[in-house]
Amino acid sequence: GSFLEGYDVKFEGEGNILASDISKGCVCRFDLSGKFLGRLLEGSARAPSHIAVGKDGRIAVMDQDASSIFILSAGGRLLKKESIRFGKGPVSIDMYDMAFAPDGTLYFLDGPAGRIFALPKNIGKVRVFSVPVFTLQASLNVDAKGFIYLLNVSTRRILIYSSSGVLRGRIEEPPGSAQRRFEFPFAVVFDRDDRIYVADAAHPHFTRVDPLTT
Repeated sequence: GSFLEGYDVKFEGEGNILASDISKGCVCRFDLSGKFLGRLLEGSARAPSHIAVGKDGRIAVMDQDASSIFILSAGGRLLKKESIRFGKGPVSIDMYDMAFAPDGTLYFLDGPAGRIFALPKNIGKVRVFSVPVFTLQASLNVDAKGFIYLLNVSTRRILIYSSSGVLRGRIEEPPGSAQRRFEFPFAVVFDRDDRIYVADAAHPHFTRVDPLTT
């Protein structure tokens, strides 16, 4: 059948496609030709929203209603379910995006609250650090050196943080372009060589930007 409320799409290392459906409570897997391969988390997740895929093939899926994260193996086997806790108990998260770092840490952004959560690979203590409050959708990604890139749609800039939450730089103007600023940037992505590209809905192309080197 068709999607009821499709939310996020990610590629796996071998080229398969993962797509979450909040209303159906599952993540669907397809090959590159669009052939349906199966469902993940069917009957386990209440409202699966964001997806992240790690370098090791692990899959993370946020359950938006339950403020919890499912971690699955590359084959789709459930490894663990972690309730997001901060301080004395679970927290309510309005999550905008999430991504794995090279060391397996999972970062996710609570935009309206202005904070990033860092969930260690082996599920230890969750670290939290503050970032600006995001009033519109934002994109989060992590490069090969572990720097966190936050793309803020409302301010049209990219903020770059270290893994400890220290602001290390910002990108506000597309390089080598007649554009003075990004107009409606909505995603920051990396290719296999860790080159950085920004998708801007106002322009029919990706803009390549230089990575942080220090």
